[in-house]
Amino acid sequence: MFERGDGDNPVSTFTFHGYTVRSTRREDYVLAEHWTRADRDHTKTRGYFWLIQEAAAGIESFLVEDREGVTLFFKIVQFGEQAEIHLLFSPLPATPAERADRNCRTMNAMIQIFPWVEKALALRGTKAVFFKSKSAPLIRFAEKRLDFKLDALDERNEWKVVKQLGAGAARAGGGGAMRVPNRSVVE
Repeated sequence: MFERGDGDNPVSTFTFHGYTVRSTRREDYVLAEHWTRADRDHTKTRGYFWLIQEAAAGIESFLVEDREGVTLFFKIVQFGEQAEIHLLFSPLPATPAERADRNCRTMNAMIQIFPWVEKALALRGTKAVFFKSKSAPLIRFAEKRLDFKLDALDERNEWKVVKQLGAGAARAGGGGAMRVPNRSVVE
């Protein structure tokens, strides 16, 4: 998605709107493993999943930081004209006030970062981007604030949430649902 350095090492630190997006690195493993183990929806995933960089295979992993620190990890897996986004959020804090702050930081980061990611993917010829989730609040947020559309329930009982990109989105009325294959990186 981004400029490449030597081989598969992406040149990928971008700062805008108070956020830094950068490729994950080996030193991010401890944080990725901690967050992954704390997330009940990623029980079969390990921290290294969020570090994989295989640009030739269409796999790129990133983290997003705001002024307070890391807000989320995301991985893009390209499947021809479609891209799947995997998301990992920080563990839920104990107090309601801390949870509200964490959720606000995460949502604001997604609102700022996703349009940029979608534009970069569309410039590559990507026609649709999707993610899978069991989280009703995440799905509602993606529908209301990021213009994703609920698509289908898959064999793992996860909802596929899709957004069309580029000219196809305009023809479909600004982001209509598009069927994409039920493929996913093995986690």
